[in-house]
Amino acid sequence: MIITVIGGGSSKKSEYAESIVMKLKKKPPVYLATMISTGKEDEKIIARHRKLRQGKGFVTVEKPVRLYESQLPECDTLLFEDVSNLVANEFFSYGKIVTGKQVFSEIKKGVDFLSEKVENLVIVTGNVFEDGNIYDDITEEYMKTFGDVNRYIAGISDVFVEMLYGNPVFYKGLIEL
Repeated sequence: MIITVIGGGSSKKSEYAESIVMKLKKKPPVYLATMISTGKEDEKIIARHRKLRQGKGFVTVEKPVRLYESQLPECDTLLFEDVSNLVANEFFSYGKIVTGKQVFSEIKKGVDFLSEKVENLVIVTGNVFEDGNIYDDITEEYMKTFGDVNRYIAGISDVFVEMLYGNPVFYKGLIEL
């Protein structure tokens, strides 16, 4: 089963995704982390997420690019956090900026790989599309690619839920906690 949790900043999407994982898991779950720390703010986010997972038995695998190359321990349930970081990493981690089409292809390949490896894949992604601003060309390409990836993931998901102000709103499927 593929379950996607989308939400804006501070929407409680990570906490909700973790509660889904804890309900579904039969073996120790895997947390696939994609964030690359670039400073103090990122370190605060990483520390907060580690604290959220503390005592829940998660095995953490850090894989900021090329998810299809992940070396995963045996597990039935995997939490992939998060798509926005992965899109940025795939754009900028190779010493040159690649195209949105290349990024989409890499991420699709990675998500497909993960979905074949586990019984339950819980994906966390962001909603950054509602500010109405116009950005420079590379940021616009990032946003378009991020939207394309989110649409792909929504299409293959069995459950697609948005966290709004800490409350789940189901658009596709349903899971009860």
